[in-house]
Amino acid sequence: HLEREIILKMLEVTAWNRKAAAHALSISYPALLYKMKEAGLPLKRAGKRPKGKPTVVSDRALAGDAQMAQIRPGRVPLFGK
Repeated sequence: HLEREIILKMLEVTAWNRKAAAHALSISYPALLYKMKEAGLPLKRAGKRPKGKPTVVSDRALAGDAQMAQIRPGRVPLFGK
């Protein structure tokens, strides 16, 4: 399922920072949690979180997903809205 893959990829890019992933996907945080549950994704990443600075998602990091979805870098909207 494409939506599941996009969400999972964004969670990986943001080191499972769900608020950053929701922002990058241009959806609300509750909408992301709903979509994660609907897609059968765990609401929290398994394992320990690496120590260090919080993850910041740059437009450059998102450019690969944007090209895949043929949209502008910085946002990966779901369902065309």
